[in-house]
Amino acid sequence: MKQVTFEALSGASEIGANAYLIAAGGRRILLDAGAREPGKAKTPPAPEWVQKIEAPDACWISHAHWDHLGGLSALKARFPRLPCFCAPSTRQLAKVALKRGRARDAALATQLNTIVSREYFDPLRFSMPTASSGADSGERVKFRAMSFPAGHIAGAELLLLEVDQGGARPFRILYTGDFCGHDQVLRSGALFPRGSADFPIDIMLMEGVLATQKAQDAVDYAAQMAGLCEVVGRAAGRPALVGVARLGCGAEVVAGLLDAGVAHLVHEALEEITRIAFKAAGRAEDLSRLRFVGERGCARALLAGEAVVAPGEQFGRGTPAGRLLQGVVEKPEATVILLNRAYPKSVAGKLLKASKASKVPQFRLGKQEVRAQIAHFLLPNHAPRRQLIDAVLAVNPARLLLVHGHRSQLFSLKRAIEKAGFSGQIDVPENGERLRLL
Repeated sequence: MKQVTFEALSGASEIGANAYLIAAGGRRILLDAGAREPGKAKTPPAPEWVQKIEAPDACWISHAHWDHLGGLSALKARFPRLPCFCAPSTRQLAKVALKRGRARDAALATQLNTIVSREYFDPLRFSMPTASSGADSGERVKFRAMSFPAGHIAGAELLLLEVDQGGARPFRILYTGDFCGHDQVLRSGALFPRGSADFPIDIMLMEGVLATQKAQDAVDYAAQMAGLCEVVGRAAGRPALVGVARLGCGAEVVAGLLDAGVAHLVHEALEEITRIAFKAAGRAEDLSRLRFVGERGCARALLAGEAVVAPGEQFGRGTPAGRLLQGVVEKPEATVILLNRAYPKSVAGKLLKASKASKVPQFRLGKQEVRAQIAHFLLPNHAPRRQLIDAVLAVNPARLLLVHGHRSQLFSLKRAIEKAGFSGQIDVPENGERLRLL
């Protein structure tokens, strides 16, 4: 039997850069290559884990969010021949994700330019390369991989990794990356392999971003999307601005409005991602029905009483939605739509607070008074607590590793999973911790 180990390089007990290492027979498979968001305080040009890691034999990228692939540039700079695998849509979206925005730091800007000038991804194979397990034994260890849809965003995939054990059955590890179990407009919910006596799954490595947000369990995605479309539809002839996450719910909102027959324009910064997402969903023919326009065109459309979808879920002043907001926030006839979590200190948070105020004086954003109508909807693309528990019970692994969440929240999720009847071992590893799996 080959020894199999797990090491949390980053992202284990935090909602941050994800990088996990599976080792067997002297060979290493890296699961994700994440980094912290660029431009934030104390964000190094390259993740620390990249400088410490020994050369992996292969890397799997679960999806095209920065906290799962932002360290790829530094990783490939150290190991230029490292084969990296992902789903086809992730391959396309990664190029968008890695070049987004203008970095404030000149060194980081140079790094980002280097990233997008290279080709990093090999086509997804269902058998990873066979590699020698070491000179001592002369044996060879095989890794086989199969991916499954994970919901979340276009291209997001679960990875089932099999470690060959010679004459014995393979040792199976399921890595979820980020996932959601409910259907969105373009993306269906995650499809999990089911563990059984004939097909046992030994390890499940699962995210826990929404581990303690119990309120998300009550969210009806379809009802929330219908409510958003109804509000925008009722605002016909008056300005309506929807701020979306570019690599999150953006394409889903565009598809939802399109399916509901609600007229709207889409900011050109969403075009490339929207096209990838629609094609991944088999809806390329619907792209001809969309209108992508530049920011000036969006501003004119709002003045003319049309609806606009623009990137900038928190309505930050440096985002298209934040800039467009300045032209409508003081108009009582205008509607501004907030999506998902509005952070208290963000512009979206202040708008949400303004929407709940019933007394004068009016809330202000800088020198502007908030007079527009504010609506708020929840369109989660992570698995809420109930779905996390159900996923574990469905897969029924012998052992569960919880990562990608604050440590206290993951322990809370651990107790909830045990209470639901799961009898396997549950670990909540810390960054830098190494666990023997077999």
